[in-house]
Amino acid sequence: MRRIIEALRRFSLLNPCAVLALLFCLVCTLYVPTGRPGTPIVLDATSEVVGWISGPVQEAGDFDYLEVTPLVVSQGGRKFSDYPGRIAVYVRRSASAAPSGLRYADLIRFESFLESPPHYETPGVLDYREYLWQQGLLHVARLKSGLQIHPLGVYSPRHWLCPLFDYAELFERHCRRELTPQQVQFLLSLFLGRSKALQEIDTEALKKLGILHIFVVSGSHVSLLLVCLHFLFRWSGVAGKAVTLAGVWSYILIVGASPPVLRSGIMATLLYLMISSGLGRQFLNGLGFSALLLLAWFPPSLSSSSFQLSYLSLCAIGLFVLPCQRPVRIIAGGAGTAFSPCLSVLRTPEFRAHRLIRYAFESRLNFLPQAVTVPISRTIGWLALYLADITLCSLFVPVLLLPVCLFYSNLWVWSQAFSNVVMVPLFAIAMPLCLLLFLTFWLPGSGVLTWAAGAYGQFLLDLVGRLSHWVWIDYVPQPSALEIACYLLVFSAAFLAAIGRWRLLAFLTPLVLFLILRLHSASQPAGRLTMTLLDVGQSECLHLRYPDGRDALIDTGGSLLGGGTSGDFIGQRVVSRYLWHERCRRLDFVLLTHSHADHVGGYRFVASAFPISRLYFGVWEETYRGQRSRQLRAGDRFQLAGVEHHVLYPGPHPETLSKGNNQSLVLLLRYRDFAMLLTGDIEQDVEEQLSAAVPRVTVLKLAHHGGRHSNSREWLRVTDPRLALISAGRKNPFGHPSPQTLARLSELGIERLCTCELGTIRIETDGKKWWASHYSSALKRFEPVQ
Repeated sequence: MRRIIEALRRFSLLNPCAVLALLFCLVCTLYVPTGRPGTPIVLDATSEVVGWISGPVQEAGDFDYLEVTPLVVSQGGRKFSDYPGRIAVYVRRSASAAPSGLRYADLIRFESFLESPPHYETPGVLDYREYLWQQGLLHVARLKSGLQIHPLGVYSPRHWLCPLFDYAELFERHCRRELTPQQVQFLLSLFLGRSKALQEIDTEALKKLGILHIFVVSGSHVSLLLVCLHFLFRWSGVAGKAVTLAGVWSYILIVGASPPVLRSGIMATLLYLMISSGLGRQFLNGLGFSALLLLAWFPPSLSSSSFQLSYLSLCAIGLFVLPCQRPVRIIAGGAGTAFSPCLSVLRTPEFRAHRLIRYAFESRLNFLPQAVTVPISRTIGWLALYLADITLCSLFVPVLLLPVCLFYSNLWVWSQAFSNVVMVPLFAIAMPLCLLLFLTFWLPGSGVLTWAAGAYGQFLLDLVGRLSHWVWIDYVPQPSALEIACYLLVFSAAFLAAIGRWRLLAFLTPLVLFLILRLHSASQPAGRLTMTLLDVGQSECLHLRYPDGRDALIDTGGSLLGGGTSGDFIGQRVVSRYLWHERCRRLDFVLLTHSHADHVGGYRFVASAFPISRLYFGVWEETYRGQRSRQLRAGDRFQLAGVEHHVLYPGPHPETLSKGNNQSLVLLLRYRDFAMLLTGDIEQDVEEQLSAAVPRVTVLKLAHHGGRHSNSREWLRVTDPRLALISAGRKNPFGHPSPQTLARLSELGIERLCTCELGTIRIETDGKKWWASHYSSALKRFEPVQ
């Protein structure tokens, strides 16, 4: 303990800027609002936007993606000239239409609805609006054709940067002409930050290996580029430093100059100037000064994941990498000193390893002339030093970032340390190769370098694909802020206070965190059944927590507007994060009412993240193979923790029904005096069949998101619910819930709650009394519904 206190005292005295930055971060966390700014824009009305394109135009599937900085936004006769951010614009490409020809700094005008980014009022789910606001984006516009965009000229204050973006566009065309599509995606995503170009299968493989951060242009890319440029121009003194920084900031502009990349550029510039001026020991002070500068400029940066990950990475470098760098560089430098007249005779372990490596090189290359061996050994020595530094970073940085990464992804990759140590140095070689190609692609004979860069990229993608089949991953609940802080303090104290080999015990901290997260258990009042209708947009998912604490799902959410990507997004980012937030470890059963994508789209990811004891379904689908399952029919009954489940529909052969909605399972839940009826997407003809057999219920989940072809007046009269629940997306294109359904509910005096208005809705009952509440993301808790 005395040693830890002494280390803290020494750290505080030597790094006052770093300590001040930590205190300022604490103040910002407690007192500075970080939410999105309000705008007077009405989302239901068409807006006319006049603005300039403030980034490179990218391809995103069937769309062209561009970011527009508005100068004037007009709506209903009102004009707003102080729009506080940018607009993300998706323009659908047409095979018959000519290319748009849009480029950076073009002044354009278009009319469209301005949408708020999708968000879900569900516990544990990150607000995507806040994430986009950290990128400076407030609204999204979707245009059906490029003909809706009217060019108005060029935005003159930024016109001088056009040649830089034109050069990047020429490089992109060169790559598309000379390389295969997969190689092009690799180069554009790795070097130019065109992450939208990366295929879904490659993205999933990178996630499994825990190295997706390599393809997100951030501090690592800026730092690698700075190191490469410094090596090229280090002999030129002050002029070399100026050229290096000019190259770094040109690269930042080319990749779009988003706030995270700008922050990385400011940090890298300050630290580079300090280190190159002989102030390397003041690394942490420089880091603290840059943090103070950025937070004074834009305090909401503190809640940005890129800000948190960037600064934690640099803290790992300053606290752990730099102290360990000297002995590792001595060992790696053995190759560079081969055949030199000087020889170190020190007996420390690192110098002994240094001499062994030198002897190995000299004994293997002694048959070559010295004029050849000396340049070879020096080149290998420099490459070894470069890879040694990268390897140290890839070892310490993921360990320190672990709890923050878990907070945002819930993905525990057991082999992440190995993946980073092996793959990050390999990708670090690709960065200077891409830089060299970018600078020389227009020269005669550059085809060889183009081929080498493409082949190396293909090799890395193939290696990632193979390794992704051998990784061991797990999903854990997200850690709390207190758990993250404790982890960072314990790991840092254990590593810095220990001596010699005892420092290795600090690397047991991740295992302790894993055990803590896995041992978390849910708390619930005894004897209560909890039913939570999740806000999953225009889809459905109901979570059941039984009186004995067991969990189940009825439907898993998804999307009718997309394929596997959309369904996995709902399954991973909404349903699974909610279950992790509720400390759910396994699901006793999952019941899928029918096979439409908005009900089963999230099943694939949920099944991979949670053990499922049994799957219940109405109509067999091939995706259910491999899971212990049972097909339910009318009349089937089962009981769990005192809750009765009675299947009312469908009959023996639902697959013969012509309407997919009418293949839905209809399930009656009964807990003592409380009854809830779940109806899937059945339509009025099925409601007529069931009217004679269905009992009165306490709560009715309306069929087909409250659509007008379901929920007839007679059905509502027969079931006579005290409360109707509706799952529907905000401003969905189908108009759910329909005005006709809402009018029927009003006529019969039935109260209704809808996820598109209230977010996630929860019903709790002890079998006699019941309570309704909805989740408030502003208050971070469930609030009673009157």
